[in-house]
Amino acid sequence: MDEPVVRFPVKCPMCGQKSLVGFPLNTILQTLATDRPIKLHANCVYHRMVWVASDLERRQIRNYTAEVNCTPRRYALLLALA
Repeated sequence: MDEPVVRFPVKCPMCGQKSLVGFPLNTILQTLATDRPIKLHANCVYHRMVWVASDLERRQIRNYTAEVNCTPRRYALLLALA
């Protein structure tokens, strides 16, 4: 079975163009649980940007992750991180 992927929108910090990125669910859960930085990237028409997710972006990623159909154990872990 394939690993579930959490997809969420990002906005290029230079021009504001939105794009969709995805990370494996386990990667997101481990990164949030250990409070490690989440590197985001935007491949917009004009820029190729990489940056570390802000607190607001991390909260939004957590919210998108909660929407993924995951096991009760994973969901409990996600709630504990909130």
